[in-house]
Order: sequence, then C-alpha cells, then structure tokens
Amino acid sequence: MLRGVQEWVGYRQDAFGDSIAVWSDGADFEALRTRWNADSAFVEAMIAHGLVARDPLAAEALIHLDLDHEARERFCRVLTACLDSQSIGFRLRAVQALYVLSSDESWATEVVRVLLGAGFWGDRMEAARVLGQFSATCPLIRALAQAVEDPDFLVRRQAATTLLGFAGLDGDAELLAALGSETTSQQWAAAGRQLAQRATMLAESR
Repeated sequence: MLRGVQEWVGYRQDAFGDSIAVWSDGADFEALRTRWNADSAFVEAMIAHGLVARDPLAAEALIHLDLDHEARERFCRVLTACLDSQSIGFRLRAVQALYVLSSDESWATEVVRVLLGAGFWGDRMEAARVLGQFSATCPLIRALAQAVEDPDFLVRRQAATTLLGFAGLDGDAELLAALGSETTSQQWAAAGRQLAQRATMLAESR
C-alpha cells in the first residue's frame, strides 16, 4: 500500500505540478484527460492509489474523466471503501464523485452533514456549492436555508447562491446584501426563509 501511495505522489506531481500551485490556481485536468485517452489502465491504477492515500485531488479527478460503465463501477467500489477517512475535504470530494459516477441522489445526505457541521468554513462553503449539483428537494432546501445563517459570510453567500439556482434565478443583490458582516442573524434568517420559499415553489411546480 505504501508503495502505491508513493507512486501516486510522484504521478500527482508529474500530472498536476506542485501542491502549492494546485492549491492556489486549481488543478488543470486537461493533461490528465490526454493521459487517460492514451493509457486509461495506468491512469486508473494511479488514481486508485491516490484514493487509497485519501487525496481529494484523486477523487476530484474522476469528475473530469470520460469513464465507461465498468470504470465507473470499479471507482465507485474504491470510493465507497475509502469513506472511512477522517478528512472532511476528502470525504466531500469522494461523495461528489460518487454522485457524478452513480447519479445516486442519496449521497446528498453526506454533503449536508458537511454543510451543517462545525468544521472548517471552507469545507462548508464547498458543500453548499456541491449541493447545487443535486436535484432540488425540500430537505436540501431546508439545509441550505439553515446554512444561510452560518457564522461565516462566504458560507452564507454560497448557500444563498445555491438556493437562488434552485429557484431558477441568477442572483438577487438585495438578498445577498442582507447576508453581509454588518447585518444581523435575524436578517440572515429572513433571507434564508425567503430564498427557501422561492426554491420550494419551483421544486414543487416540477
């Protein structure tokens, strides 16, 4: 196992560059797609090593590859086996990949746990963004409305943005302004209720 993890570390560096660049600029998956098309078996083995290493980038990579049915099933098995990770960032990316690969809406429950958890604000913000990929359901709308009251502004804003997407709206400057640092928790709650109402109306009309 250790050898496989070491192989992933070297492959990651070669495919994406150093970790600081990936963190600051984001990963470029175009080169990985080229590698996949040239030798999918080798790239699959490397990504599997990355998943065993609980590297969020390995899980995220799966979202950007054109996988056939068999590869999807294999990766779903590996991802599920790796969900014992204590890293919230990895679990979030793994669940996101599982949803993309399987189209199983029940994985939203795991994302909601991150959204409403007490961990790093960046994980909660990313969870609010990821939920926008799922179908708008009443439980998800309620969870996002609750997140609109999050202590961190960026989490509140992303939760509101996802709710606006669920409502079929591009944005609402007045509502988003009500979530600023100079406003009150009562204003955040009122904005969350309003956004939830709009999103629920559209969800129930479909």
